[in-house]
Amino acid sequence: MNILLLISLFSAAFAQQLVPLNQFKGGSEQNRLPGTAPYGIYVSAYSDASSALLNIFVVSDGAQKSLSELKNRKVNGELTVYTITDKDAYLTTTLTNNDMQRLKGVIFISSSNQLNDKNFHVFDISSVFSVSPQSQGQRTYLFLNTHYGTNPYRSSIISQWKQDQNTVATIYPGVPTDAAEGYNRQIFSNPVQSDNKFSAFIANVEKFSLSVGAFYMKTQGSPGFRVEPGYWNINGMTTSALSTTGFYMKANGQPDNLVKVHVKRDGKNGKCGVNMLGSLPTGKKVTTGIYDGASKYEESSPGNPFYSPWSVPYIGENFQFSSDGGDTAEYYVQYFVSQGSQDNNPTLPPSPTLPPGPIPTVPGHVETSTKSAGFLKLFLISLVFIRFL
Repeated sequence: MNILLLISLFSAAFAQQLVPLNQFKGGSEQNRLPGTAPYGIYVSAYSDASSALLNIFVVSDGAQKSLSELKNRKVNGELTVYTITDKDAYLTTTLTNNDMQRLKGVIFISSSNQLNDKNFHVFDISSVFSVSPQSQGQRTYLFLNTHYGTNPYRSSIISQWKQDQNTVATIYPGVPTDAAEGYNRQIFSNPVQSDNKFSAFIANVEKFSLSVGAFYMKTQGSPGFRVEPGYWNINGMTTSALSTTGFYMKANGQPDNLVKVHVKRDGKNGKCGVNMLGSLPTGKKVTTGIYDGASKYEESSPGNPFYSPWSVPYIGENFQFSSDGGDTAEYYVQYFVSQGSQDNNPTLPPSPTLPPGPIPTVPGHVETSTKSAGFLKLFLISLVFIRFL
């Protein structure tokens, strides 16, 4: 099923909705917009022809705006809201149903609260833009990507991250609602959260990519960063600072390969770890680990809609991420290195002779995480699988 359609169905329980344009009917049908007035609408349709968008209209209180006009209401990537106060507002077009079904764009319909929130911002990732850092205030940034010219399609690059230590930033897939986010549902955060109540602000954030049609960031204060369409491959890269955090996403439809990230270090004294969440076929797992010569520490677990954290009290030579879920697997990994945060420099025991890849699933068994550095942890697995964007 189309992922944007899944998000549309999921958000139907809330005032906010992300509606694919190909869900509307053509032939001059009056498609009532599913918002609760007053609300705002935002259009992202990079991969759709202007000639088509010029012939699709939102009609509200007797006035009409073409989707082409709404799509281009933006400055430095930020879309300007179009306010709807008419409870009977609708979308209509003379295009045929077949024409509409070929569209790839979306309309985001906000809630009344978001419409009235001056710190709620929506961006269209169709070109390069920058978000400025802010020292105070709670903000929500929603990013829409309908660029099908990237590989994987709808990919975005986040870079040049600058964040003050007194600010907080968390990233989630999908669109924000008025309800609070679930516990441990973020795919990225700074300060970084990990197991054993570990929390640390890390000033350096590595360049990374997200391959989703919509994601959002909630902040207290705000980092500054650059956004552009495109894909940044982290496989084989070396981290750029002794203390750092980064991100990897394996998208649905993207080949599932072993990804290796080398760690810049001046010794093993410190802490490193991984948070992982996602969606995999039943019985499949994601394997993440830190490797150092003949020693390694790794975990294999199913993708869950809440992140599974682990950390170790030393700095290894490289992180590795992979799964046995094939092209349909989709998962998110945040990794971090906190140099010098431990008092002792541990001696790493040799690992068993195991390949650094996925560990087979045994159906009907409680999932066990393999830790070749001499530790074993047992996980109780939730059987809830949610397909994210």
